[in-house]
Amino acid sequence: MTPDYYFTIEKPSVAEFKDRGSRFVAYAFPINSIEEFKVRLAEVKKEHGKASHHCFASALVWMAIPIG
Repeated sequence: MTPDYYFTIEKPSVAEFKDRGSRFVAYAFPINSIEEFKVRLAEVKKEHGKASHHCFASALVWMAIPIG
């Protein structure tokens, strides 16, 4: 049996995509707690206050606790 392992985010990253007048910005952050996730999400929402919506996903596998 092979041991379980997971790939993770090593450092923060940003990407941008533009299509037909819309701009999509993607962020990836390493996080270690639910509180840290909430802080990062609040920072992104503050930086892009005029955005019509903010989509997000997260995983804290080692804690086995869903966020959202």
